[in-house]
Amino acid sequence: MIVGPTPPMKERILAAAGALFAGQRFHKTRMDDIAHTAGVGKGTLYRYFRDKNVLYEALLLDASSRLLTQLDRAQQENMSPKECLVAMTDALIRFFDQEPHLFALILRSEAQALEPGDFPWQNTRQEAISRFIGILEKGSVLGTWQISDPSAAILFFLGGVRATIRWGEQPRPERLASGLVYAFLNGFGA
Repeated sequence: MIVGPTPPMKERILAAAGALFAGQRFHKTRMDDIAHTAGVGKGTLYRYFRDKNVLYEALLLDASSRLLTQLDRAQQENMSPKECLVAMTDALIRFFDQEPHLFALILRSEAQALEPGDFPWQNTRQEAISRFIGILEKGSVLGTWQISDPSAAILFFLGGVRATIRWGEQPRPERLASGLVYAFLNGFGA
């Protein structure tokens, strides 16, 4: 029997914690459960994460980094603004489809924030929005489209993408991202 490489310890712990946090409320997920699911001793778990809150924040920070990397990889220099918008939308959908527990983690973190915007995912959200706004602005400069308020337009668009990710049909229709971009740029009645 051929066995693949064992994921590094921290990644195993984060994967186990993500799955458990997604399946039950934060206060019901115990460090013992995370250690058991990850296949590590409790001492090893505490060596990496001093408590459940630190572990939870680490999950969000890890996901943040991976999402922004995927969005950046989706953009290529030779792409038109429309192609870039489609590629980034597709990357966003695929990322959250591969991380189905992430929405629950983000919502919990946002709900517990003491100040509006004071939670680990806020910076990632803003950076992702800025990347999308940059595409809309580039398209306007090049004459690809005329969008007078890219900030409002992208919030509208990403809200629709979010709803599609959360409640859209599975498996995803082929060319979902291009269909969403087309409807956004041309209207659903087109």
